[in-house]
This record gives sequence, C-alpha cells and structure tokens, in this order.
Amino acid sequence: MKKKKGKAKYRTPSKIFQKRETNIIDYKNENVEDEKKQPKIVTDKRKIDAAFADVYALMDMQDFKTQEDLAEFFEKYNRGEFADELKSIKRNQSPEKKAQNLIYKAFESESKSKRIKLAKQALKISDLCSDAYNLLAEEEAKTYEEKINLYNKGIEAGEKLTKIRNKNLPEGQMWSDFDSRPYLRSLNGLAMTYRDANYIEGSVDIHYKMLKLNNPDNQGVRYVLLFSLIALKRIDETKKLISEYYKDDSLEFLLAEFIIKAIENGYSDKTRRYFKRVFERNFFILKYLFAYNDFPKELPESYEQGDENEAILTAYNALPVFITYPKIHTLFFRYAMEEYLKIKPEDEKIKSLINDLKKLHEEGEELPLKMDLYRSEDSE
Repeated sequence: MKKKKGKAKYRTPSKIFQKRETNIIDYKNENVEDEKKQPKIVTDKRKIDAAFADVYALMDMQDFKTQEDLAEFFEKYNRGEFADELKSIKRNQSPEKKAQNLIYKAFESESKSKRIKLAKQALKISDLCSDAYNLLAEEEAKTYEEKINLYNKGIEAGEKLTKIRNKNLPEGQMWSDFDSRPYLRSLNGLAMTYRDANYIEGSVDIHYKMLKLNNPDNQGVRYVLLFSLIALKRIDETKKLISEYYKDDSLEFLLAEFIIKAIENGYSDKTRRYFKRVFERNFFILKYLFAYNDFPKELPESYEQGDENEAILTAYNALPVFITYPKIHTLFFRYAMEEYLKIKPEDEKIKSLINDLKKLHEEGEELPLKMDLYRSEDSE
C-alpha cells in the first residue's frame, strides 16, 4: 500500500473517526420559513440501530401487504404484545445474531472498557460479526496497521455472512437491509483509515464501491469523497458526483463548489459569489478551516444546518484539499477578511492582513494554523 506524505501540521486529531450517516434531503423548498427549520441530523446511527434491533427482528417475521398492516404492527409493538414472540426469536437466533445483539449493547454503553469486552465476547460467539471488528478498530487499535487489519476482518466477515444469508437485495439499496449495515460500516471504517493515513486513492476506491452498493448514501460517504477527489485533482469526477446528488445543498457541497471555482477562476467575482454562499450558510466554518487545533477529540454525533457541529464535520472532511491546494486555503480567508472590511472599513489591522493574504496567495504560501480575527463579538 502506497501512502502519500502529508504535512505533519495537518495530521487529523487523534480518535477522530468519520461516522456521518445521513439520508439525502431535498432542501429545495420555496418556503423560507420552512428552510430555517432544518431537522437535527444524526451522524452516528449505531445507537439508533441498537434501539430498533428488536423491531427489525420482529419485522423479519411479518408479512406486510399494506401500510395499514405496518401501522397495526407498530401499535401492537408499542402495547408490548410481541414480548413472548421476541423472547422466542432471541432463543432461536443464529450465533451471528446473538453476537450482534452484544454489539448493540456495546453501542449503548458509555464505558469504553465494557464496549471492548462486549466486542471480544461477540467474536467468541461468532467470528462473522463485522461490528465487533469495527468496535475494536475504533476503541482498541493503536496504529493504522492495526485498524486496517481489523476493518479488513470486518469486511471479510460481512462478505461471508452475505453469502450464507443468500438474500436478494435491491441493487444499490444495501442499507435497507438491516443486517448488512455492519459490513457497510467496516467498509467506511477502512476508507476513513486510509484517508487519515494519507492513502487517499484507497479511500476513494472504497467510497465508490459503497455508493454502488447503496446509492442513497445513508452513511454520507459522498461528503468525504467530494474532497478526496479534489485533493487528487480529479475535478471532472467531482463535478459528476455533484451533479448526481444535485438536490444536496449541504455545506460540504457548497464548499466543494467554491473550491472548484477557485481552482478554475482564482481570485474573481465569480469565485467570490461561491465563497459568500458558504460564508452565509455557516459562519463557524472559518473557525475550523483556520484553527485545526480547536478540533474536538471526537466528531459530533449530530448537527443542525448552520451550527458549529456542521462546520466541524465539513472542515474535517475538507482537510486533504487544503494540503493539496494551499493557495485556496489562503484565498478563502482573504475573502472572509474582505467581508469584514465592509463591516469595519476603518480597521487598519484587517486592511494589513488582507494585504498580507494577497501576497501569500500570489506566492502560494500557507496560512498559520491559528487565527482568531474571524471571531465575532457575538461569539464571546
């Protein structure tokens, strides 16, 4: 495996693992008031899967013919009418199912040592438990090599289990099969480990595979793939990906479009328009694009449109781009300072900084990692 050497100061924070799992949301709503009321998006759905594991186990035993059948099922479930049936199902479950049930307990546990213990117990029950390998890779592995080995074991286990189950799944809809999700998590874990180890090509290959397996992309791998492709200077592929998910106006897509315009047009009015779309969507993005040292040790588990968590996730995903294109990094901040100059036209400090940024941009130099001028008075 060949690894690209990245600059040490851009190394990703320890213990960060991308767990963004979202559905495609149609944001093209003409009602402005509705647009302001975006739902909170959960980025790590493992706890949700754990909470609904029993429901899915019961649903596998049902024969739903209409929406009314489904509604009636949930009414009965909420009344506790399936308690005995659920006990019977669990008594007769395969070793693989019993192992996965331990993992669901691990997902709900707040204790790291307990999560590791449950993962190892699960593997003693069945070595085809992908999520057990995933948990050990995330919680116990100390090196990239250890993580890669564990995720590969998870992938191998998932592929073997898929053959054993021999279940016909709708093409490109693997996430809809509850029991296939651990395998998809193994794939994403390996892709993100490759990315963090600066083996971007390997990450891209896996994320393309994942989009083929699950085109709706409930895990949100497209958000990482966007910036990986730009970092590899595969701009045409990036444009194609944007067109395939044209309804998605996430912060990542807005930032990716700005970066492409900046690459193609440099400092220009056209590029500035795309910058303003990002800037107006989420002010916090400035903080995390220019102060990576402020990154939390763990990525947020949820976010809302325009909040700080959204900015953290987007900046993390965009990290490889600014290693490849330091001039774009500088240009983004230059636009930001010019926006501030409109608010404070007499601020000599900002004027001086803009001149310095202009020189840096023209010379292709990089910005310092820590800058605090972007902070507003409201953020104190």
